Amino acid sequence: MATEQNDQEERGALIVFEDRQSPVGEMIDRYLRGEIDMDEHALHLLFSADRFLKKKMIKQHIVVKIYGKKNEILIIIIVFRPIGLPKPDIVLFFQVSPEVAASRGGFGNERLETAQLQAEVAKVMPTLRDDAFWKSVNADAALAAVEKEVFQLYTELDRSKPLEVLEKI
Repeated sequence: MATEQNDQEERGALIVFEDRQSPVGEMIDRYLRGEIDMDEHALHLLFSADRFLKKKMIKQHIVVKIYGKKNEILIIIIVFRPIGLPKPDIVLFFQVSPEVAASRGGFGNERLETAQLQAEVAKVMPTLRDDAFWKSVNADAALAAVEKEVFQLYTELDRSKPLEVLEKI
């Protein structure tokens, strides 16, 4: 999508959270691959620190992919709204069935990629959503259809609004 933004003469950038190349991201990566254990609260703080390290880069026309890997649609969203970070214009929740998720390459290679955890996340997410800016995307569809839907949602955003900052958790 960032590429499509640039093709349409809008400057776009892709920021992937967690940045597995940074020192903080390397710790998250080691946890996710099962190499180390840590308290869930500490993990939560590392995910937050990873976003704060990119704070200056987050201005406008940013596509943020949270806990995503190349060629995957499955995205686990760890809901935490750090005070002081820009408020997203839109949050996309990719709804994907366990069967489709399991059929995609690499699913299950990390400790958060279990059918049980994904089912729990799917139950909890509707209770956390804010319909003012959360949208659901059918991630069971073919990749091209999902990308088209995401880009359509992006093009419908109101770009005249000023950037807001999260003030509360």
